[in-house]
Amino acid sequence: MTSWCIKIDEVQHVQKFLDWFNDRTGYRNWLASRRERALWDGPSWNGALVPGLCVLAGIECVSGLILMTIFSPSATASWASIHYIEQLPWGGFLRGLHYWGGQALIVLFAIYLLQMLLTASYRAPRELVWISGLLLFPLVVIWTLSGVLITGTQTAHGQIDVETNIVGLLPLVGPGLRKLILGGDAIGHLVVTHLYFVHVVLLPVVAGALAWFHIWQINRNQPGQTGTLSRGGPSDTDRPGSARIPYRPYQSIRNLLVSVLVLGMVTAAAWWLRAPRDMPADPGFEHIARPEWYFASLFQLRHYLTGPWEVVLTMAVPTVLLLLLILLPLFDRWLPKTLGLLYRAALLVVGLGGWALLTYISMAADLDPDDPEALKFQALKADQKRWAQRAWLLADHNAIPPEGAITLLRQDPKIQGPRLFKKHCASCHAHVDPSGQDPSRDIPADEVSAPNLYQFASREWIAGILDLKRITSDHYFGRTAFADGEMVGWVQENIADWEADLDEEELAEFRSQVQDVVVALSAEAALIAQKELDQQDAEQIQRGRAAFTEAFSCTDCHKIGDAGSLGSAPDLTGYGSREWQIEFIRDPAQRRFYRDTNDRMPSYAPADIPEEEHQLDQKTIEVIVDWLRGEWFEPPK
Repeated sequence: MTSWCIKIDEVQHVQKFLDWFNDRTGYRNWLASRRERALWDGPSWNGALVPGLCVLAGIECVSGLILMTIFSPSATASWASIHYIEQLPWGGFLRGLHYWGGQALIVLFAIYLLQMLLTASYRAPRELVWISGLLLFPLVVIWTLSGVLITGTQTAHGQIDVETNIVGLLPLVGPGLRKLILGGDAIGHLVVTHLYFVHVVLLPVVAGALAWFHIWQINRNQPGQTGTLSRGGPSDTDRPGSARIPYRPYQSIRNLLVSVLVLGMVTAAAWWLRAPRDMPADPGFEHIARPEWYFASLFQLRHYLTGPWEVVLTMAVPTVLLLLLILLPLFDRWLPKTLGLLYRAALLVVGLGGWALLTYISMAADLDPDDPEALKFQALKADQKRWAQRAWLLADHNAIPPEGAITLLRQDPKIQGPRLFKKHCASCHAHVDPSGQDPSRDIPADEVSAPNLYQFASREWIAGILDLKRITSDHYFGRTAFADGEMVGWVQENIADWEADLDEEELAEFRSQVQDVVVALSAEAALIAQKELDQQDAEQIQRGRAAFTEAFSCTDCHKIGDAGSLGSAPDLTGYGSREWQIEFIRDPAQRRFYRDTNDRMPSYAPADIPEEEHQLDQKTIEVIVDWLRGEWFEPPK
């Protein structure tokens, strides 16, 4: 009995609070007007689009507020913030919800405006509904785009660069406006801060105010709305053949179904597709800028006029089209019915049809198998996907350095190594698999004039040095100053000629001895790829070292360990090891290598000149060497 009385008292307290709150706000009257709304023309699915848009806007605001508590807007921290978000429980889903919610908001808003155009919902007294909706649409698009531009990705920085360059072409104000947006002459920390302010403060405030005005105008001028069922609405005789239909549940159930459908689609996309994972922005990596899909038409327009005329196409054309749409209610009233219909059809064809056609042309051009530029773009797009996957893998397993995510790929031998090799080494050296198993990974030389460094210092590579046909080929010394040198002569006299004079049994023993030397010399490199093999062949390595100094007298020219002396041929102590290769690249003309016989190999970082005058810094040399040795981070299996 006591518990029951307590429950009655609790209900009374709640009721007293609600009465107090209603006395001060009048919320019951407002709710009553919502519940008692009536429709003359009956419920419609078109009317359910606005609640669907409100659901999407709510998703963007709530998910955005949560992401704001984690995201750090700066050139060095933006990408790292996104990576951190993805590591949190449900973080990837939340980010996907925010991304796909923005994409869906653009699509549904465009459908909403299209249905208003087709149903002539811009006519009196709904002119302000139409105009506010038109003004709201570009704000929604820019709002979504600004969220993409603050992510610190390669794609985002490419788009910022392209769009700010177009802004810079504006007469008089262009250069200053571009500098204001960027916060300087180039993309840096300030541009991300400026765009972040636009994304989380300026546009939400402006768009929110305009959205409130838009919805207020909709409710004030609802087609067929009579006010309420019980208060002061027009009588049934005002619209013969019509009957007032309650807003609830007939329209409410449609609103609910559309909202649930929209929410379900965005949730599914966020769960299964997630938000894109692009690579960190790095101006040192190649990039071909492409806009977001909704701006592909403007991007295509830029192909038809260049220079200052780009501003006309990318800014003036959309602005003129928007003005013509805003003036539609006025022209519809002034023009005869037939001309008004033609005007509306022309806007639809030019606007929607032109957008669709130009978007298709732009995207199809990038897929043209006969266009070299398209093939280049597709190849680079595949590279960027691979670079992005590698960056995320490195960030997943290693801490992002204080310098920012930009260092992840810059210091990664697997990705940066071949790029540096192409830039600094491929003018003479190739990195080509002689077996041709994977041509896509091959790096041909601009003009072969030095040995092919594919699997340099491996057993297979060393074996080629001791084979007369291979050492005189283009893969080794064939196009170098050593083609007729002492090493080639030694192989001719001590291996090729010997093999020709031996019987079958002696030949087998001799070749076994040569293989011992190959294994021993390759072991000097301490390659990770053959570490287990070297451990297994420890005895053979010892035999090879003995044969190197005794049977073949290699130490007459070369130094290895304590045997031999420097000066007449390269030091083979640690031949092909990480330290050996780094020192060789730094200065191949030093006494340890080719003091007097260096063949055009540049000294990239000699010890006798200041570091600031070096052609390559130590880190760059290390990255190239680690790539040549096949040494880079891979996650444990």
